[in-house]
Amino acid sequence: NPLPEGFRLIDVHARSIVQPRKFVKYCALSYVWGSIEQPFLTKRNNLESPNALHSLNLPTTIIDAMALCRKIDCQYLWVDSLCIIQDSDNIKARQIQSMADVYSLSYLCIVAAAGDDANSGLSPYGVAGREKPISCLVRVTPFGRFVASISPQIAAEAIANSTWASRGW
Repeated sequence: NPLPEGFRLIDVHARSIVQPRKFVKYCALSYVWGSIEQPFLTKRNNLESPNALHSLNLPTTIIDAMALCRKIDCQYLWVDSLCIIQDSDNIKARQIQSMADVYSLSYLCIVAAAGDDANSGLSPYGVAGREKPISCLVRVTPFGRFVASISPQIAAEAIANSTWASRGW
C-alpha cells in the first residue's frame, strides 16, 4: 500500500473518519484553510464513531466536497484537517511527506481554488450564486478518472491569481 501508515478518510455516508484496511477509491480535497476556525482531527477527539462529524461545525468547502462525493458515488474523501492527526508532530510530519501520493492516487482531486478560506465552498454543489460557474468539458479517461477541461488561458489566470496558488502544497 503506497499510502502512509495511519491513513484516514472521511466516510461521506457514515459521516465519520475511517482507517481503511486496504486501498479504496477516494477523492482528495485541496482547499484554502484561511483564518476561519475549523475542527481538526486530534489524538483525543473520537471522530471515528458513526456520525461523529455531524455534530461538528464543518466548513462549507468540506460539506460541499462531501456532497460532491456522494453525487459521483465515491464513498470516501480525504481532507487534511480531518484525516491527519494535527496534534502529533511525528504523525503529522510522516503524513505530510506522503501528500504527493495522497493526491496522485485519488480517484478525483477536488481543487477549491476560487476561495479565500474554508467557507468559500464549491459552487454549484453549495449555495447557488456564490460563484459564477465556468463551462467546461468533462471526459473520463480509460483508467476511469474524470478530466475537466476549460480554456487554458482562463484556467491559468484564475489559478495564478488565487489564494490557493500561494499555499505550501
